[in-house]
Amino acid sequence: MTSNPALAALQFLAGRWDMELSAAAFLPEPGAKVRGSVAVEWIEQGAALAMRMGDAATPTATWIIG
Repeated sequence: MTSNPALAALQFLAGRWDMELSAAAFLPEPGAKVRGSVAVEWIEQGAALAMRMGDAATPTATWIIG
């Protein structure tokens, strides 16, 4: 469900995923890894993707891809 043609190739990301984040400058240590679940969903009638780490009640991070 995308109304943004620039994001059409990312349709496969929509859903719930197990993830591992590493080598990110904002992590406390260079070798740190964070594991958890992430939900990717279309927002704004398909204009952008929201990727939320954590659960719906208390997300720990949110990324918007537009």
